[in-house]
Amino acid sequence: MEGLFYIENVEYKEHLPFKVFLHNVRECGFHLHKELEMLFVLDGSILVQVEGNQYVCGIDDVVLVHGEELHFTHSMGDQNIVLVFQMDVLYADQWEPGFSQMRFLCNSTLSREGKDQEKYRRLRTELASLMAMSRKTEEGARLRMMERVFRILSLLVSEFRVGEREMRVDRSQIEESMRYFSRVARILKYLDTHYMDRISLSELAEREGVHPSYLSRFFHEKVGLAFKDYLQMVRLQKSLRDLITSSRTITEIAMDYGFPSVKAYETSFRKFYGSTPSAWRSSTMERLAPPPHSVYNPLSRKKAFRLLERYVSSEEDRLR
Repeated sequence: MEGLFYIENVEYKEHLPFKVFLHNVRECGFHLHKELEMLFVLDGSILVQVEGNQYVCGIDDVVLVHGEELHFTHSMGDQNIVLVFQMDVLYADQWEPGFSQMRFLCNSTLSREGKDQEKYRRLRTELASLMAMSRKTEEGARLRMMERVFRILSLLVSEFRVGEREMRVDRSQIEESMRYFSRVARILKYLDTHYMDRISLSELAEREGVHPSYLSRFFHEKVGLAFKDYLQMVRLQKSLRDLITSSRTITEIAMDYGFPSVKAYETSFRKFYGSTPSAWRSSTMERLAPPPHSVYNPLSRKKAFRLLERYVSSEEDRLR
């Protein structure tokens, strides 16, 4: 990941209007895409932030992210396995007119009550079955996958759709979010490009035509971090490549990546990474060294699909 903000271009395979896959979340910085996305935690735990709201997701949790919502994910520990479902909502419009304009409240971390558990159980089953089917290559497999996708969409509409009254409020929020989104995108792109320069909140506020105190509150609300902290994170992350791929000194790297001094660099590094740049460089280089023997990957697809089996109900969908 080259920066802390990017626009994801979701690529589909075999002309299907959706994508389903498994991965181990480490850190996926602020990004957005036009697709609806669902994150289903199979193992471990992750932190998900959507439009400034943070959620700690553990095993069984499902969180839906609407298209063009700014979000990021981060590991809460060493190991996790997450099923990701992404869908082109415009495709769904031809089967359910207006689907792309619908809003859904689908976040199991906010709904622990018994009355809501059944709909989440059904959603987990459909997502797990879809993932299981993605391995199959026999004739008719793609049709059965599309059948599962329609079941998922039907569940969203029937069980998770925000009501008309809430939609009226939600639409005004959406319109407000879209007005503000261009500002957030402009600022983050500017920081990603000019991180080596001396950048101040006052300078950005002048560029945006707003008061610095307003921009400070706005930035924290939309991004979830103070402006200063975010800028430090950008500079730190940009510097990591040099730390592990060059023999340059810590002082040289600190100066080149916008830090006023090596002490400021080391202080920020310890704050976000819990280590000094030198110690991080040494430990990372050791981890990157080729292992003497092949090592079994604990996050193998075999383990992931074994975890999926507890959700799959039909014998036809079993993974073995």
